[in-house]
Amino acid sequence: MEESVWESELNFVRHQGYFYETIDLGNERHRRVSRRKRINAINFDHFPIKVYPTTKETFDQESISPTNEKLTLSEALSSAEELAPEYEAEIKYKEAFQLFCNLKSLDKKLYNQIRLYVFAGNLREFSEVYRNDNTPIAFYISILESQAGDPPTCLEPLHCNKCGRDIKTHGTSIEKHFIEKYGTSFKNLRKIRHKFFHQGEYSSISEELWNIYDQRQDTNITTDHPGLAQELDKKEETLDDFENEVERLQKIARKTLLESFMRHYSSLIAHP
Repeated sequence: MEESVWESELNFVRHQGYFYETIDLGNERHRRVSRRKRINAINFDHFPIKVYPTTKETFDQESISPTNEKLTLSEALSSAEELAPEYEAEIKYKEAFQLFCNLKSLDKKLYNQIRLYVFAGNLREFSEVYRNDNTPIAFYISILESQAGDPPTCLEPLHCNKCGRDIKTHGTSIEKHFIEKYGTSFKNLRKIRHKFFHQGEYSSISEELWNIYDQRQDTNITTDHPGLAQELDKKEETLDDFENEVERLQKIARKTLLESFMRHYSSLIAHP
């Protein structure tokens, strides 16, 4: 029987010289040699994992600096590239990959969360049949809720005078528990999660943007409908803020999953 892809061993380049290439920058008379790192070469024994701030967070941080008030767009982008990551770790890829392959038996909950995150991030690849921008939001929120775990409960029975029943378990609500864990900024996105799962609510940012574009093209809003122009600008700004918030939600979900995975990885490295 042929060896399956899941049973095969990973092979990695061990020779450090592979990660560099030598380039002759001169001619025969004036030879000048440069040695630089290969663009596509990755040392899998020192594989970097980094989570950066979102685009909006990056520009927000850059704009509050007095020295950056007069930067051009290209200068701001260049400066943003030097921004330190929010989260950074280094792994041996082979050991980390093997850990993920075994994660289903070690931590099935985290294993399923990671798979759901990857699926949510690739939903647009399957959008020919049905695309709903609420879907990845619902999945990312569900991942964070699962990561937060059940809220603490009180086991002291409560008696309801109206229905006559004894309430055995009570305590912090799921919403309050979520807010204590991740803050209040995702409150509106949690509402979208509920409406998607319970009501199948649909939304498409691209359709809404096209509607705004069509209204601007169909009417002379500058002269005939100045109020409509302001309304459309406001809608476009709201959609932009919404997309930024979804991007931040995705980042937080990824960062949270990485931190959980790295706890298993650190334990593995410490006790191989």
